[in-house]
Amino acid sequence: MAYIFAFIIKILLFQTKRLSYLCLFITSFLFSCSHADDIDWEVKKSINDSIYVINNKLAKERMAKIESQYNVKGCFKLVHISDPHLSDFSESNHYSYPINLIQSVKFANQTDLNINAMVATGDFISNHKD
Repeated sequence: MAYIFAFIIKILLFQTKRLSYLCLFITSFLFSCSHADDIDWEVKKSINDSIYVINNKLAKERMAKIESQYNVKGCFKLVHISDPHLSDFSESNHYSYPINLIQSVKFANQTDLNINAMVATGDFISNHKD
C-alpha cells in the first residue's frame, strides 16, 4: 500500500493536472472501499437476511423440481461450498463476520431439505499477512 501512495504523491507533484485529478479520485476510492471496520454489521446482516429469504425460497423450489423431475427422492444430497475467500475488504465475506458463508451453512442445515453432507473446499483466506 505504501508503494501506491508514493507513486500517487510522485504523480501529484510532477505530472499534469488531469493525471493528478485522476490519482486523487483513485486514492479516495481506495480509502472509501477499504474500511471494513466502519461497516454497520447489523444493517448489513438485515439486508443480507432479506436477500437470503428470497434465495432460500427459490433454491428450495429448484431442489423440489429436480427431485420430482428426475424421481430422486431419498437420494444422497451433498452441499458443496467452494472458495469462500474470507478477507478484510469484502463486506459479505469479511473474516470477522462472513455473512455469505454463514447463510450457506444455514441453508444446508435446514431439516426439511434432508441434506446428508456438506463439504467446504478451496480458498478460505486472503493473501494478507493479518
